[in-house]
Amino acid sequence: MDNALRPTPATPIAGAPRGAIPATARAAHALRRTAVALTLAAGLLAGGALGGCATPRASRTVYRTLPPKTSVADVQVFTDGRPSRPFEEVGLIEVSKFGRVDYGRLIERARGEAATMGADAILVTRETEVVSTNTSGGVSAPNKRGGRTVNSSTTTLDRQRVTVTAIVWTDR
Repeated sequence: MDNALRPTPATPIAGAPRGAIPATARAAHALRRTAVALTLAAGLLAGGALGGCATPRASRTVYRTLPPKTSVADVQVFTDGRPSRPFEEVGLIEVSKFGRVDYGRLIERARGEAATMGADAILVTRETEVVSTNTSGGVSAPNKRGGRTVNSSTTTLDRQRVTVTAIVWTDR
């Protein structure tokens, strides 16, 4: 069959009203719309999973290698000052996450990292770092009385960060 005579999905069916779309073309279009909708939904779900519920990111610098603790519960947490017992620093851990996050989650992540380093305790420093601030606004056209509406919006993206010093007791 000659290519010019080969039917395509957009070729009208004999006897169909002018401008009618063949059933195969309608089905293909509906399938594409469904695929696009599913792709968008998956992207939104992934965005929520990665942005809102993502595990805080941790990095660590180890000064001294020790066997890991058997439990995270074996690592004490000091948030207000230094312990009275003598200790040695064995590493530094930084845990961070963009957006709103509970500091407890950051500290628990740091505590888990410290347990794998073999630390007896962690000394916590809390920080919030502003990464960017975006302010936008506008003024409307005059209304019938000559008044205008002014609006503005400010969005701040911040990163919550906890820096801890991992320590071991030296008086054992």
